[in-house]
Amino acid sequence: MTDITSTTFGLLLEFLYTGKLALNADRVWNVLTVATQLQLGDAAQLCRKYIDTYMDIDAKTAEYREVRQQCAWLLVATTLGCVWHDGDR
Repeated sequence: MTDITSTTFGLLLEFLYTGKLALNADRVWNVLTVATQLQLGDAAQLCRKYIDTYMDIDAKTAEYREVRQQCAWLLVATTLGCVWHDGDR
């Protein structure tokens, strides 16, 4: 699991209470990754919408692709029940 910064945790906690997610270009990638890992689909959707609307994907193509691959793998892994924690290996 990706390290969750206090900022990301606070943003996602606020989202759970208010439905609002304060994003910017510096934090959207981490928030997207963590929201996906925690299966917060609505928060992840807001992150993707922010990326599509406000960010120049051409400039961030590699990072965007990497995050999408991590998210896709996590979705498959959780669906199949093969997600483990660091201590489980």
